[in-house]
Amino acid sequence: MEQLNDEMKRLQSEREKMAAEKKRREQELAKKMVSHDQKKREDEAKIALERKKIDDREKELEKKEKQASVTVRVPKYWKNKTGFHCVASTFDRIPFETFMVESSCSNCRWSDAKNAKVVSVERIENENLWQMYQIKRDMIRKTLSVGAMSMRKLSAVTRWQPALNGSKNDLSADINEFYLFHGTSSRKASVIAEHGFDERVAEMGGLYGAGSYFASSACKSHQYSHENKDSSCFVMLVCRVTMGQPYCTSRTHSNERRPPDNPATPGRPFDSIFAEKGIAHSGSQQHNEYVVFDRLQVYPEFIVRYAV
Repeated sequence: MEQLNDEMKRLQSEREKMAAEKKRREQELAKKMVSHDQKKREDEAKIALERKKIDDREKELEKKEKQASVTVRVPKYWKNKTGFHCVASTFDRIPFETFMVESSCSNCRWSDAKNAKVVSVERIENENLWQMYQIKRDMIRKTLSVGAMSMRKLSAVTRWQPALNGSKNDLSADINEFYLFHGTSSRKASVIAEHGFDERVAEMGGLYGAGSYFASSACKSHQYSHENKDSSCFVMLVCRVTMGQPYCTSRTHSNERRPPDNPATPGRPFDSIFAEKGIAHSGSQQHNEYVVFDRLQVYPEFIVRYAV
């Protein structure tokens, strides 16, 4: 009996030891789990912080890209990098005179433009107009690049394009950008130089709609040029015009405020109207005319005063 009691005591002692060991191991395991959970939370916090840093960097980069997209440098050859200035030309007037004479017809009603003698040239350095023109030009280029949209290039039917800034021609023929003429008065030329064209005041009765009209032949624009009573000089603007995707018409578009809809881009019209000599106006068009309905597609670059 005594021996049995001793055995029971020994077993009880073993049980207590096992229970104590179990409790100790459970406590150690709990500590490890707590430590693991804490480390996991710390790791997750580190990962979240890194992700936030990456997101912040991406947002900052996106912001800088947006800022860069609207910050357009003006040409290096400008004398004034900011504001609005009309700079009297110190470079050769011959390229302008050649441009006018070579582009003019010999047998139209305004053929006296073929005798043009350039008296003075002013380069328009207008930071705001230049930036808006560049942004619009880039937008047209991006739109035309989507889906490799087919586009008629007007360079084949547009008069020779000169380098008017004493350097190589920097026009973008891929989006139908050209130097074109616009005849006007001295007063209106000054207004356009500072504020740009404004299609909102265009006449609805215009042959090809209420847009801004340009020509590749100086003689065509000469009919709209007004002689200055004080100097006996006529005034011509030489403008950069981006035609983009043109609607090549064979009819007239009086009382229309924009080009026809483009079936290739539902809901979006063509970028301009091109009235080709011998085709538009039922074949009676005498000169190529270029019409845009968005002032941002034009940059008036030069005011040319000339005599005939």
